[in-house]
Amino acid sequence: MVIAAAVRRAGVARFAVAALGLGALGLGAPGAGTLGVESLAAQEAPPSTPVLATWPSESAWAQDFFRFRGRSGARVLQGGLGLLMAAGGPLPASPSTAGQRLHGSPRIVADGGLAVVRVNLPALEGSGATDHDRTSVLLAPRVTVAAGVFEGFSPAPTVGGVGSVDVVAELRYLPLLAPNGLDGASIAWGLGARVGVLRESFTLPGVTLVGMHRRTGSTGYRGPEQPMTLEGGETVIMHEVVELSPSVTSLRAVVGKDLLAVGVNAGVQRDWIRGDALVDVRQRSATGGSGNPMSTTASTTSVPVDRTTWFVGANRTWVVTQATLELGWSPAAGGPADPGTLGFPAYRGPEGAFSGAISFRITY
Repeated sequence: MVIAAAVRRAGVARFAVAALGLGALGLGAPGAGTLGVESLAAQEAPPSTPVLATWPSESAWAQDFFRFRGRSGARVLQGGLGLLMAAGGPLPASPSTAGQRLHGSPRIVADGGLAVVRVNLPALEGSGATDHDRTSVLLAPRVTVAAGVFEGFSPAPTVGGVGSVDVVAELRYLPLLAPNGLDGASIAWGLGARVGVLRESFTLPGVTLVGMHRRTGSTGYRGPEQPMTLEGGETVIMHEVVELSPSVTSLRAVVGKDLLAVGVNAGVQRDWIRGDALVDVRQRSATGGSGNPMSTTASTTSVPVDRTTWFVGANRTWVVTQATLELGWSPAAGGPADPGTLGFPAYRGPEGAFSGAISFRITY
């Protein structure tokens, strides 16, 4: 058997195929040929990594490899989509709550614009790559309506809006532009509130806390097809199909002040991105072309990602209208690492990413 022969040649310590294939998430350079079990056997890996000898067959190893690559890719994609769903917050570059026009009469804010993120993505069908190092720009048009429901307190003549509250509703369409292989554009909706710490005045900056919860429909991708050599020399074509529906809970703090004709602000946002991913490993015989029947093996896994975004923004006001711009940076994502049921290394997380938002709003 191929496994026994390879173990005798390379030894258990050097036969760590899973770490090389699964830890690097790549299976080698783009355009590589058939990826048989023995082709990875001679490469080094940490001693703690499971060895191929723990799998009952090359078929089982191949299924677990693509299942793991799909789960890892789901986390990368979910981190990027979650950032797109939350980029700019519900009202970009807005450091103060809306308040009320008159006692009991809420002030209404209507805001429309575009969110943009530059993120890393998993290997997609037709990308010509088998790694997760590619980046892409994703865009999402968005609209928001906010209403001031509580004016807040004014403990001093120049201090107001303490404890003021706005309720917020938001819709986003994502992704507007996506690379080949990314499927399932969907609508993301969100509900939340803005709580004023201080309302901006001639002497004081505006300080606001914002909480939002957003959900979206299903989206996903197809991984690139790759030939695999199994037991008995059989060659099959395999790939993974991933489907997920992320939700995002966000908390942001923003502080800002008008300087002459332009208002400036800065703040931080924390996003907790959650949701399950369905990973479907598909396989067909390499002989006979793409028309051969394809077998599937599906599994579901939780994909948690936590992201922090530091942002700066500016706004320009004309009476009741305002144009805004916000730019942000999100370091590489944290979040619980799932070692998998077979002791695989921790998943690779989403890398650092730039984000931004532009908007135009009317306050009534």
